[in-house]
Amino acid sequence: MWLTIFPDLENIHLPKDVVYFGNTSSKLLGMQHAILAYDNDIDASEFLNAGTKILFMKRIFGRALLDVAIWFIVSNYRPKVVHLFHFCRSSCLIAFYLKLFCLLNSSCFQIILKLDAGTSTLRGYKMSLFFLCSIFFDIITIESKKIYESVLKSKVSKKVVLVPNGILVGEVPQILDNTVKENSIVVMSRYGTYQKNTEQLFRVAPVILNKYPNWTIHCFGRVETNFKDQIQKFLLKNNNLKSRIIFYGFAPRETFEEKLISSKIYLNTSRWEGFSAAFLDARAFGLKIVSSEVNALDELFEDFQCGYSFPVDCDDKLLVALEAALNDDQYFTSKEYKDNAEQFVSQYSWDQVVAPLVNKISLNYG
Repeated sequence: MWLTIFPDLENIHLPKDVVYFGNTSSKLLGMQHAILAYDNDIDASEFLNAGTKILFMKRIFGRALLDVAIWFIVSNYRPKVVHLFHFCRSSCLIAFYLKLFCLLNSSCFQIILKLDAGTSTLRGYKMSLFFLCSIFFDIITIESKKIYESVLKSKVSKKVVLVPNGILVGEVPQILDNTVKENSIVVMSRYGTYQKNTEQLFRVAPVILNKYPNWTIHCFGRVETNFKDQIQKFLLKNNNLKSRIIFYGFAPRETFEEKLISSKIYLNTSRWEGFSAAFLDARAFGLKIVSSEVNALDELFEDFQCGYSFPVDCDDKLLVALEAALNDDQYFTSKEYKDNAEQFVSQYSWDQVVAPLVNKISLNYG
């Protein structure tokens, strides 16, 4: 069994790497995939449809390390691979406990850490801490080419594998011409979090929508409870825009894809971001990406010129970039852009991106 440990799993994580990283890798290795998590009102059917089993652990102490430790003691499951997400204190402590568990119980499983590509992942003291804690992990996957290349020069180089996020699209989507696409902007975010910086969206939206009356903005993703009032105040203040900035919440994947097919622009305002799956979706469906200058974006743009960027938290530059995208009609009729969609989808398919990891796991097992 491949066991992904993600205690704070929520529905918003379903169409992302939390499920599909382990799901794809485990299938290629001939294993069952399961996720260990607290029961946070998760729609488990989504996991079953993907071929992933969900294992709920009891919230006895409410602290991931202790509850995971108890689960391993009382559970009959003995995975071959344990998969931890992101470099943080909790993942390091769980990995340390699992190493002890293996020694005391004559068990043996590989522990994999998925390192995020956020801008502050390995800065300052975190770099020293990362090298110190790396002894608890058998394999470390890294999303960003820049971070990967820097770690390759270190003493843990033999443990690392470059694994960017993959794309859920199984085949090349239908990319429509500019004459067919709607004048719409898509946003996928968690509204109200500091990281996503969605307050910037609400500062610039009235400027853009009032200047371009035939455009709309479509907002997908969770709205934080403490931000709902801010949205209501925004809509009351900008009553004329109610029908042109639409909130879908946590919508089904099919609804999101339908809007991607018919839209022209994907907008991201994050202060930092890993190798965002939303970027991959936007690129595969033929949208121009207008984004703040976050990690991994330049890596995506390096191979596929697909949009405009602006400095983080700079409203003026965002407006310049967004207007450039709005007025770039030629972009959507470019044959070259359509032709390399197949290459892009192939390059970032989950089967393709996890292949080096699967090979390394197989070699480790000998």
